[in-house]
Amino acid sequence: MENRFVPYSELKEYFTKMKLKDDLKGREVMGICSVADILFITEDYKKSSLRMNSPLGSYESFEDGPYKSGQIEVAELDREQLSDALFDSDYNELELWEKAARKDIDPKASVHLLVLKETDRIWWSAANVFREMCECYQLQEE
Repeated sequence: MENRFVPYSELKEYFTKMKLKDDLKGREVMGICSVADILFITEDYKKSSLRMNSPLGSYESFEDGPYKSGQIEVAELDREQLSDALFDSDYNELELWEKAARKDIDPKASVHLLVLKETDRIWWSAANVFREMCECYQLQEE
């Protein structure tokens, strides 16, 4: 199955209008989104910059719909993924991954990088998802 990155703008479209992009409606493509974007939708709603008829209903609809059916997978940042992604395997285990630990990077961007970095824990084809995420959020790839 082919997969692709689902950016904040598409998730926002789903949470506010219950609309899913056509390529995700079928079973040929699975969308991969960052749990960070789900959190940012919640934050934008709390700050009143995002309108949802029913926030709980929107989240339940997402969970029971595209998430449960496998149309969209939410990449999480649990302790193991954070541990695998935070350190640079090219050096030694004590070196932080420079791409996400730079002082000039936005914290939201760091979270996106850590969530979607290709590690042994990622079971989908992560290279294209990571590249698409970098392009979408204008982050430099390594």
